[in-house]
Amino acid sequence: MIEDEGNDPFARDGADFAPPVPPPLPGVDAAEGPGTAESAPETGPIPWEDADGSFPRNLVASFHASLAAPARFFRALDPEVPFSRPILYYLIVSVAGALFSTLWAISGGGPAVPPELAESLGYPGLGEPLSRGWLLLEFFLSPFFALLGLAIWTLLVHPFCRLFSDSRRPISETGRVFCYAAGPAVLHVIPWVGGLAAFVGSLVLAVFGLRERHRTTTGRAIAALIVPAVGLGILLTALFLFSLAVLGSLGDLALP
Repeated sequence: MIEDEGNDPFARDGADFAPPVPPPLPGVDAAEGPGTAESAPETGPIPWEDADGSFPRNLVASFHASLAAPARFFRALDPEVPFSRPILYYLIVSVAGALFSTLWAISGGGPAVPPELAESLGYPGLGEPLSRGWLLLEFFLSPFFALLGLAIWTLLVHPFCRLFSDSRRPISETGRVFCYAAGPAVLHVIPWVGGLAAFVGSLVLAVFGLRERHRTTTGRAIAALIVPAVGLGILLTALFLFSLAVLGSLGDLALP
C-alpha cells in the first residue's frame, strides 16, 4: 500500500477536492504525527462519498484509493455523510467476497474442517466436503452474517479505541473504519490464498483507519484491535472445549 502522488486516487477531472477537517481535540498536539487533526489530507473526498460519483466507478475508485493511499483515504472520510453509505460499501464488498468463496468451494469441494483435525476431535463428519445446498445457504445468509460481524467488532473494539487514544470520537467512526476496511474481501476471487490475503488486507486497513479516525498512534491502533480479539478468542476456545466436554459426557451416558 503505497501512496503514489503521481497517480492520485483522490484527483478527479484534473481537480482536487478538500475534505472537511475536524476541529482539533483538547490535548492533541500537531507534533504527534499521524492521526492528528493537522495531518488531514489536502485532497478528497473519497469517491464513494462524492455525491457526483457514479456506480460502479466510485466503488472501484474508492477500493483503489484505500489500497494506494490508506492514510489519506481514512483521513478524508466525512463524518457528516450518512452512515448508510459506508454500510452499503461494506455489504457490496462482503457479499462479493462471499460469492467468490462460494464459487471456489463449489468447484473445489473442499471440506469445512481438515479430515485429520475432524478425526482427532472425534467428529469425522466435519471433515467431509460441504454440500452445494449448504454452501448456497451460507452465501444467501452472508449479508446478515456480515452485518452481525460488523456490529460485534465495532462494539468490541470501540471501547479500546477510546482507552488507547486521547480522542473521544463516536462509535460511528469505528464503524466507518470497519466498513471501508472490508474492501479486500473481494480478494477471495484469488484461489487458495484469497481468504488469507483478504484477512491481512482488511487488518492492515483497519489499523490505518483506527489510527487516523481516532487520532492515535499505530501501536495503539494495533492494541485496540488485538486486545479484544485475543479476549474473544480465549472465550470462544473455552466455550468450544466446554461444548466438546459436554457432548462427550452425553455420549458416554448414552452408551449401554
